[in-house]
Amino acid sequence: MTESKELTVIERAQHALKAAATDQQLAELAAASKSITAITNADGLQQAHRARMTLKNTRVEIARIGKSARDDATQFSKAVIAEEKRLIAIIEPEEQRLEGLQNAWEAARAAEKKAREDAERERVQVIHAKLAKLEALPTGYTAASDPARILEIIQFLEGGLSFDYQEFAERAEAARQTALVALRQAHVEALERVEREGREAQARHEEEERLRQEREQLERDKAEQQRVAKIREQIAALSGPTHLTATDSPALIEQAIRTLEDAPIDERYGEFGSEAAAARAGGIARLTQLCNAAHAHKAEQDRLAQQRAEQEQRDRDQEARQAEIDRKEREQREAEQRRRDEERAQQAQREREQQQQREAEERRRALGERVDALHALDIAQIVADHLGTEPVVIAARVLEIPREEWFEITSQEAAA
Repeated sequence: MTESKELTVIERAQHALKAAATDQQLAELAAASKSITAITNADGLQQAHRARMTLKNTRVEIARIGKSARDDATQFSKAVIAEEKRLIAIIEPEEQRLEGLQNAWEAARAAEKKAREDAERERVQVIHAKLAKLEALPTGYTAASDPARILEIIQFLEGGLSFDYQEFAERAEAARQTALVALRQAHVEALERVEREGREAQARHEEEERLRQEREQLERDKAEQQRVAKIREQIAALSGPTHLTATDSPALIEQAIRTLEDAPIDERYGEFGSEAAAARAGGIARLTQLCNAAHAHKAEQDRLAQQRAEQEQRDRDQEARQAEIDRKEREQREAEQRRRDEERAQQAQREREQQQQREAEERRRALGERVDALHALDIAQIVADHLGTEPVVIAARVLEIPREEWFEITSQEAAA
């Protein structure tokens, strides 16, 4: 076996950059300036600048050669890709055509297989569905079912299997035999049930007839009780309203008396006519006595109401007099309070004016002491700081105005 002479990617990259400098040269170049640890003078600055520029120029050259090598590699890569696409385009259409033929053949075989599997699954499902119905017959028909329908199913099963169950034939025959045994037993029980239900139906009919006759008698008795109760209510009404008292309106009670007097005693009361007449007479007598008491009560209430009205009027008059007294006293207190407030406000104003005069005098005195000790420019700076303006403007005025007049002017501005 011969050893390969092909360079690795890293070796190719190193070879491409050998023109710039070797590893040893670069290491020596980097080590040459290690002695420069600090700059203390102009010569040290120039030395550091020359060393840095040497390193920078070397770095720029390495980057230039590397970029040139990368550009060449990029162009080569693009050319390889283009040639690759050209060569593939010669054979790819035939490959795709053959792939299409192969896929079509495999799809047809898969469809045939699926059709066979679907047909087999459908066949088995049909057999299982019929087996399920056959095996469910014992539970689907019980003693509660129609005996004629059960007999019809038994006769159908006794004729044998009517469907080809193929590999499930033994299971189907066993299910048929089991169903015949269960259905015959269910048929016997259903016949017994029908006979028993017939007897029970006759007994229910007789019982219902007896109960019907009892209900009719009860309804007649109830109707009679209701008739008597209604007459009793009407007789009770002839006694007059029971909720009226001596505190009610006499007119209301008199209306109730007239209502009783107009109430007729006729055939509606039947055998209770005399009792109804007695009740009406008693009611009229009771309401007449109650009406007299109501008149007396109303007269007393009117008298008490008059007394309360007079007392309420006296109370209102007293409250009005007291309210007038309270109003005058309140107005007097408010006037006195306003007078005191005005006096305090005037005193406070006088104290503020005195304080302002003292502060202005103090500023004038302090400014005079500082002006005596400073030159014109210093005076301009102080006044400018105090007045919030430019010192140059103030200096010009200081130079133009005599010292005595300037002191007077600045004092007045400071006080303002």
